[in-house]
Amino acid sequence: MNNLQKNLQKIANVVTDKYKVGKIEIYFSDKISKAPAVYKTIKTKKGNIPYQIVIYNFKEVLKFPSQIVLLLAHELAHHILNQKKNSLKHSISHGVLEDEIGTYIYKNLRNLLKNQQKGGKKC
Repeated sequence: MNNLQKNLQKIANVVTDKYKVGKIEIYFSDKISKAPAVYKTIKTKKGNIPYQIVIYNFKEVLKFPSQIVLLLAHELAHHILNQKKNSLKHSISHGVLEDEIGTYIYKNLRNLLKNQQKGGKKC
């Protein structure tokens, strides 16, 4: 796991703490998938039990680091709303939450993302 991946996990942990929901593992895969990122849950009678967020085709996504922010913010918004409202739907509240999380992630990763885009230091 490189610095960028470690920092994304740390930020995801801070976000889950901020919204008072359980932590979730961020997994990075080089496999190609129809969806660039997925919030994985196990469906039960009591609701959806979360276990992982997967960002697919990670080597390709690294070419566009701002995409990482969008993908992670989107999936973390699903995680938070699933934990708080037992909902996985795309709604206005999901969009608002996604924007808040994306802004937070970008502010905290700005320098790493800029270095990655310039082809500078490895993140």
